[in-house]
Amino acid sequence: MNNSQLLNQTEGYNVSKRYNVIPTIEVVNEFERFGFQMSSIDAARVANPEKEAHQQHMVRMAADFKMVGGLRPEVIIHNSYDGTKALNIRVGLFRFICSNGIVVGENLVPNFKVLHSNSNWVEMLHEFIDTYEEKHQLQQEWVTSMMEKRMSLDEAYHMAEQALQFRHIDPRITNDAVDPLELLIIKRREDKGNSAWERFNVLQESLINGQYHKYGSDGKIHKARVMTNVEELIRVNTDLSDLFARELA
Repeated sequence: MNNSQLLNQTEGYNVSKRYNVIPTIEVVNEFERFGFQMSSIDAARVANPEKEAHQQHMVRMAADFKMVGGLRPEVIIHNSYDGTKALNIRVGLFRFICSNGIVVGENLVPNFKVLHSNSNWVEMLHEFIDTYEEKHQLQQEWVTSMMEKRMSLDEAYHMAEQALQFRHIDPRITNDAVDPLELLIIKRREDKGNSAWERFNVLQESLINGQYHKYGSDGKIHKARVMTNVEELIRVNTDLSDLFARELA
């Protein structure tokens, strides 16, 4: 499957007659009209070949301006054509020293969601775009507040404990199986410091790239896997940013 097939899909897989596909390419085109540029595409893997080109996928669209702190505002389009996912659009950030990207939580900026059966999605999307400047301002205020807030190692440890539950929903994953301190090891010189923003980025990098160890079901210690599942990536990102927004409010 190539990206063109995925973005241009116009038929659903195993869905009702009321299900009218909103092709991702049409959403991308609307954002491009307002100065956004597509920066990346990620698609979920499928076990059933018939679902190829219908599966969940994520497209990041970059705004044509930068924020303070080496950041670029983005919107994240999350879509599928198999009836498992409505069209979702979230705001995000791309940090130029980090390839992960940040998805801003729903507590800060509500998620834009529209069902595929909704014929007014273009008008709704324009409303979202019309208020993007306001959403961007909320992003900037959130980042600035975290840059100015000091966070002790004890406070960061508390954050890491909670964040592990986002990544490992399995209740068997406890502090006895994973040491939260390992998630707080700084791997990039740009993250050295004790601001909430630096703590957030260290923790996000560790969670997404699996840069820590845990006990497996076989009782042996294994390196955590790199996260690649589209839905999991969005969930962990939004839960983490919501956690910091809530704790620092």
